[in-house]
Amino acid sequence: MDIIRQKQLKNTVERILHVPGGYSGGILEMALVCDYHMPLEELKQISGEIVSTLKRHSDVFRNVRLNLLKWIDDEHIVKEVVPMAYVQMGTVFVEEAARGLEASGPKSLEELTRQLKLYCARCKLVIVITDGSYCIGNVKKAKEHFQPFLHRKMMLVQGQDIIGGTQLMMKMEQDMTGSVIFDMDGVLFDTESIYAEGWMEAAKESGYDDVREAVYGAIGRNANDTRALFRDLMGEDFPYDLVWERARVITREKIERDGLPVMKGVKELLDYLKSENYRVGLASSTRRERVLEQIAMADIADYFQVVVGGDMVTHSKPNPEIYLMACKELGVEPESTYAIEDSPNGIRSAHGAGMKALMVPDMIAPTQEIGELCTGVFEDLLAVKDYLMKTEK
Repeated sequence: MDIIRQKQLKNTVERILHVPGGYSGGILEMALVCDYHMPLEELKQISGEIVSTLKRHSDVFRNVRLNLLKWIDDEHIVKEVVPMAYVQMGTVFVEEAARGLEASGPKSLEELTRQLKLYCARCKLVIVITDGSYCIGNVKKAKEHFQPFLHRKMMLVQGQDIIGGTQLMMKMEQDMTGSVIFDMDGVLFDTESIYAEGWMEAAKESGYDDVREAVYGAIGRNANDTRALFRDLMGEDFPYDLVWERARVITREKIERDGLPVMKGVKELLDYLKSENYRVGLASSTRRERVLEQIAMADIADYFQVVVGGDMVTHSKPNPEIYLMACKELGVEPESTYAIEDSPNGIRSAHGAGMKALMVPDMIAPTQEIGELCTGVFEDLLAVKDYLMKTEK
């Protein structure tokens, strides 16, 4: 540890121990968290240097009850009380090294702070040695665990930086974002009518004139669920594969000929969400490959951190599976996330996942039942943008 970092460490420790409610004499209870995503030798070196620096800095650190937490991942945070000399010599890491214990799962700041608040409430100083690769999946929970006192007595030794807990919490507040997950067809692109017309034209070519109920009922469903719906409504003899393939050709030719029609307000809403640091995902019943192709065609692919397609789930909308997967991959809680949908099946899916469903109706107007499942119903995406600007401030 170079002289500058030693000075930063000493200054941060001084501030922590002298805040109201800080150290007032006697045995100093403290915690040292070691991030096992770091190389073990580096971890041993840094922790040893920290202990040596603290001992040289003040006699206070010669009478310490040290709680060592080995932060392996969220499922494995090993807690033990050890002499500081063992940390200084690196012998506390020998057992884990021999067992080959390595980080394998995710490690989140909210889980670490939860455990610190639970098991190290009496500690006057908490030092976390980390490589900074932890995630903050739920900022709200992490902030709750930091309160009322943990943020005042915690510091992170992260690379060349010494970060105080209060500083970290302020940064989380600055970075705290909302989250939105879009449907694609009928929300981003005016394609539902194109697909419906393609299906009806293809079915008519095969001798089926009345497929409207099946076509409209399939809006929002993936291929597996659409096939099952057509079988139920049209019978086993309906040539689903033939009609599906022909409908796909018809719609693709029309899009290639006329272009991909983008819904009003798409760019404005996406630009706003980006400027406000929202986490943005896409959950479409369309195959993921096709989704990626279309958002690239419209030059909006870079706005989405996560894309989930209908071929990635067993059952798509109205089943909530696709939205639950999208929330998980985006690292957000469903109940704090907006879903923007155009169809009743999509609204049922989002509501079933526990999300805040915003409806921008396209081909099917909301019934009273669907309206009651919505957080809001809007004319277009510009109205959604206005709503978020007012609600999320």
